[in-house]
Amino acid sequence: MARYVLFLLLLVLHAIAVTGQEKPSFQELADRIRTSTYYDSASVFNYGKKAINIAEQQDDRAKKGLIYQYYGNFNFYSGRLDRAGKYYDTTLLLAQQSGDTTLWHATKIRQNFIAMEREELTVVENKFFELLDHALRRNDYKNAIECYNGIAIIHERKHDKGKALEYYLKAFGYADTLNDNYLKGMLLNNIGLIKFKNDQIDGALTDFQKGVALAEEIDNFRLSFNLENNIGLLYDKTEAYKKSIEHFKKTLRNAHRLGFPYNIAVTHLNLSNGYAFDEQNEAAMAHADSSLQIFQRISAVQHVAKPYFIKAQVARNRANHTEALSYLDTALNLSKTYDNEHDLIESYAQLAETHKALNNFEASLKNFEQYVNLRDSIDEITNQERFAQLQVIYATEKKEAELKEQRAITNMLEKENRLKQSKIILITIIGSFLVIATIVFFYLRHLRLSRAQQKKFSQQLIESLDHERLRISRDLHDDIGQSLSVAKSKINLFKKGQLPHIDNMEERLGEIIQHARELSHQLHPSYLEKIGLKRSLKSLLERTEEDTGIVCSTEVSNRVDQLSLRIQSQLYRIAQECINNTVKHAEASAIKIDMTPTLDGFEFVYRDNGKGFDPNNEDLGLGMMTIRERSEKMGAKHTLSSRPGKGFKLIVTIKNA
Repeated sequence: MARYVLFLLLLVLHAIAVTGQEKPSFQELADRIRTSTYYDSASVFNYGKKAINIAEQQDDRAKKGLIYQYYGNFNFYSGRLDRAGKYYDTTLLLAQQSGDTTLWHATKIRQNFIAMEREELTVVENKFFELLDHALRRNDYKNAIECYNGIAIIHERKHDKGKALEYYLKAFGYADTLNDNYLKGMLLNNIGLIKFKNDQIDGALTDFQKGVALAEEIDNFRLSFNLENNIGLLYDKTEAYKKSIEHFKKTLRNAHRLGFPYNIAVTHLNLSNGYAFDEQNEAAMAHADSSLQIFQRISAVQHVAKPYFIKAQVARNRANHTEALSYLDTALNLSKTYDNEHDLIESYAQLAETHKALNNFEASLKNFEQYVNLRDSIDEITNQERFAQLQVIYATEKKEAELKEQRAITNMLEKENRLKQSKIILITIIGSFLVIATIVFFYLRHLRLSRAQQKKFSQQLIESLDHERLRISRDLHDDIGQSLSVAKSKINLFKKGQLPHIDNMEERLGEIIQHARELSHQLHPSYLEKIGLKRSLKSLLERTEEDTGIVCSTEVSNRVDQLSLRIQSQLYRIAQECINNTVKHAEASAIKIDMTPTLDGFEFVYRDNGKGFDPNNEDLGLGMMTIRERSEKMGAKHTLSSRPGKGFKLIVTIKNA
């Protein structure tokens, strides 16, 4: 009898224990699936099966459709687009049967992302706008964000970075309103990539780091992985290859943890690039092969050419340019097959450089022509000087045979010329005396003019300083002073109850602070000490382009930031003076600043395509005189070249910098 009592007691305790173990709800399972999508594929379908059972028990087809949408998302991110499309079709059917329009529209948006890989971009863009209109009319802001994101991606593929950024920012505004950290992090990643491609390194890094913080806050491993991967690309961009390699080693471990072949392949590719430029050739080839195999297996046709660029770089590291050509020919054929413009441009550019290294100047020229034509179709900035250089080299090679014949004729003429040398010597002696006399005359004249010009410059400089001080005084009194007085008056009226509110006071004070900062920056570019000359020049040109509409570009070596702060400051002021002259007088549509290292220093080149002027005119104004003075202060040489209607060019050569 005691045995039966004990047995019944155990049954009761077991029932109580089972009752106490609460089964996970549908929402908990759905959240686990969404998280598992980024870690473990087995968990996706394990949790999914349990969630579908709950949905069927509740006869809720919308919930069942949501799980199938998650299945589709998993396959989409894994590169299995056909399988993803089938899951989305099932979701659409279940959403239609249940009347869940939000789920239906969200799934149509996901299908449109698949179409982006297969259909004409204009058609896909129009579909996104239709879906966006539906979402906004229904106040469905999450689906609206996805539409804006898709439209922005299309504009990126069309090489319209400005429009892409515009739509990303619209999407971010809605995500910020919803306070959705995942969507904000995703959009910061995309916005950062736009800045990264536009060489705005600091801005891109800031966006990526903010995105990482948001991803870690919500524990979203996949989003964090993508952002960390892009930070590694920034290391590559700034040529910090060893730092890049260590970063991508960590990223590769995370990619395997994530489990998506595409992410693993991309990380192998990035890691191989760092190894190649660090000349760790064996490691570079191994990771390039790994990325290529995965891209081919998952049919990621937009990337299959890229590993061959790495292989070509390794071959060049080994001075095997013939092998490099073989890899580049393969990359070119793949780029043509899959109509990838960026890879086509890269193929032609590397082929031109490799043929040039082999002294195949005709082939180099042909490839460079292809590169320029393709690049100019998506980029307004051209490189005509380099193209002309290749033409000259090719023309020189072609005429080499003719020159040999001319040398033979020249040798015969030299014999005749020896007979005339005695006369030439006599003429030379007389000419030398005349030249010396002329030099002395012009030297004395130059000293007189220089002293007069220096006196004029000093007078103009004093007038300019007085004028600048007057302008600063007016800015402080008329703008900042009066604005602060108005603000103070409003605060006093508000305290006395004579003003109902001062809601816009914070915004107005912000404008006053910004005005004060601008005035401070005009007086002294303190940010040179913080970000260096290269990024300061880029920032200056970006502001000029934004304020004037003049197309501005720059090619500045990273090594310029090694110059002393005194020289950086003088060069920055020279750039400011040149830009000021261009904006005021040149009527130009383009400005470019180059600064490259030479054997014994640096060369600073400023040019515009404006109406030009006569450099022989002695009265060129205070601006040009200031440029000369600043150059001499640095111990540098400067040359001006300009003609009416032919633009303006300034070269400042700094030696032993």
